[in-house]
Amino acid sequence: MKTINFIIFVVIFSFLCCKSKSDNVYNINENRCAVIIQPTQEKIDLMKSTFSNESDFYVVADDSRNYLLNAWSYLEEHNITVISIADTITMLNFGNKYSLRTKDIELWTIIFYKQGQKPKVIQPIDIETEASFFWGNLSE
Repeated sequence: MKTINFIIFVVIFSFLCCKSKSDNVYNINENRCAVIIQPTQEKIDLMKSTFSNESDFYVVADDSRNYLLNAWSYLEEHNITVISIADTITMLNFGNKYSLRTKDIELWTIIFYKQGQKPKVIQPIDIETEASFFWGNLSE
């Protein structure tokens, strides 16, 4: 069941939210947003091989998925645009000022961006603390 849930999660979020794309470069033109990079099946298979058994991988993947879904909900509740892209994108451009290579970003993390500020990569388990620190009080 975990395997099916995980695969459904990957497929759904791989097709969400299209912004301007050109040759595996993703241009983000939002004033403030959060970016989540979703793994392709090839990346998932590669990650599986790093675990001593497949079951351990699915435990980690399931936990990561839950943290991401909770973070996604939190961000949407606070009117932060969430952009989901596949890991086939090689470069993220934030406005005309900042760029990040996706291969340098750990899987199942979130990238915060606010126009004029350097993007910040965070762990989804720390969503409330990191969001408040990055964007200020979101409760207002």
